[in-house]
Amino acid sequence: MSVKRIIVLVIMIGAALMGALLTQRPAAAGDNTPPPDVTLFPLLFRRDAPPEGATATILSVGDTSFGRGLQPFAAERGMDDLLAPTAPLIRSADLAIGNFEGVIAAEGVGEKQPGAYRLRSETGAAAALARAGFDLFSLANNHSLDFGPGGLKSTMEHFKQAKIKTFGAGTTQENAYAPVVTEVNGIKVVWLGYTMVNDPYRTYRDWDGEGIRAWINIYDDYTKIIPQIKAARALGDVLIVQIHWGHEYVTCPSDWQVRVAHAAVDAGASLVVGHHPHVIQDIEVYNGVFIAYSLGNYLFDQETRPGLGLWARVDKQGVVDIHGLGLKSGFLPEWDEPARTAANLRNTCRPQPGASALFGYNPDGFSRLEETAPEPSRFYCPEDNTPFEVGYVDLKGDGVPERIVIRDQRLSVYEDGREIYRTIPLWKVVDAALGDPNQDGRFEVIMLVWKQDEPNLPVTTHPFVLGWRRGKYQVIWGGSATLKPLQALTVGDLDGDRLDELITLEREPGALPCDPSVRVVVLGWNGWGFTQRWQSEPGAFGAVDVINRAGKPAILAQSC
Repeated sequence: MSVKRIIVLVIMIGAALMGALLTQRPAAAGDNTPPPDVTLFPLLFRRDAPPEGATATILSVGDTSFGRGLQPFAAERGMDDLLAPTAPLIRSADLAIGNFEGVIAAEGVGEKQPGAYRLRSETGAAAALARAGFDLFSLANNHSLDFGPGGLKSTMEHFKQAKIKTFGAGTTQENAYAPVVTEVNGIKVVWLGYTMVNDPYRTYRDWDGEGIRAWINIYDDYTKIIPQIKAARALGDVLIVQIHWGHEYVTCPSDWQVRVAHAAVDAGASLVVGHHPHVIQDIEVYNGVFIAYSLGNYLFDQETRPGLGLWARVDKQGVVDIHGLGLKSGFLPEWDEPARTAANLRNTCRPQPGASALFGYNPDGFSRLEETAPEPSRFYCPEDNTPFEVGYVDLKGDGVPERIVIRDQRLSVYEDGREIYRTIPLWKVVDAALGDPNQDGRFEVIMLVWKQDEPNLPVTTHPFVLGWRRGKYQVIWGGSATLKPLQALTVGDLDGDRLDELITLEREPGALPCDPSVRVVVLGWNGWGFTQRWQSEPGAFGAVDVINRAGKPAILAQSC
């Protein structure tokens, strides 16, 4: 049965009526900034039945950390200053929760794990987050053990001192998976947290009896959350399941995320909230339960990009309604305008009928074809549990084709069923194509790689050519970071000269993958790199391929 994504983007104007129902906590002394009126933001969910009796308000935000590039910025500005623009609304909620990435520990505490992406926040972080109004944080993520069990222990101690509850990690498996129960206005809210994101340097990154996070291996055992959710559901009136999952910077949830979310709902979850991709992913209402696949960032050392907060009202029967609060996330988060929030929610991976296009070559050059383009069944997203079959190609020139596969955003080459080559962990391979892009008469693989060259720099996109040379598989050409982000690519002989061109989808800097600013770009090999030959008018394109139309090659730019 296909998944039907349901989104309701109704901007509510009745501030007086709804505002009376919002229970607010007093702001800190000296802070008289009024919080924004949440009823002006898009209403994402409302159950059929009205609230019964008392209600409580819950504000959820996404990835949060004072680590890495934020350390010197926070030292200069002060942690409270960074949180100040959003704090009045956070304090006004009965419960406020986020996903805390990394550790809170003094320099030298814990054992820093290998790898470039390790997040350590200074010891004042927990107290600053408490002053901003946060009550809970999930620690079920791929950074909670960045500094080993000592770092995790320090993190939990600092949160405990700040009177902020944590869940999803602990010193034993029992307390890592244990639910946390909070009670507000007589309503018991139960919290469970899981991570489904491993770490390439230590697959599970857990130390039995010393430091455990609520890790779920999606390949074979995600179903173990079912009995845990069923048991937790009996502990309160509302059960909120937080899951760290998905692929970074990809705006659509993978099929396995959808399956896991639906399984959580079927087991009794009242609300499912996701994080890790650092961008907003799609939202859905399934069997009367709201699912937010990713809220994106709240406070993080990445360039400003849209994030999402959820303002939920709950009662003893469950979730009453939810408003979506747009966030300008990053180094200095602040709430976005309500109208922009609605636009950000539209820019996820929902296919747009009629937006696909065909482009072809004629003696006068490239142009859009008048005929109707076939619509995609789905925008391509790499999926953890189902390999993306790029195809078969004879890279060695020995007449025996190799199998090329993308799985978990890494590209592998297989010979006779054995994996012979795999890209390095720090490269996120989001697309690949087979052909002869450098026009040297040999088949190669051209990969689209997203990577962060240095910890404090933004993610950039690079086309790399993989081939067989000097007895091994290796990158034989690596492009510098492209001036504009690329989100897809393919190759094909478009003009009939028996030489392949490179076709990419290029979007404007700062735009999301589904913004209507994506151009089809055709490039040709110039002997040392690629030169642009043509670009299309912008559109909402998400994937690109070369297909045969009436005996001639055509570029299919699929709607996103």
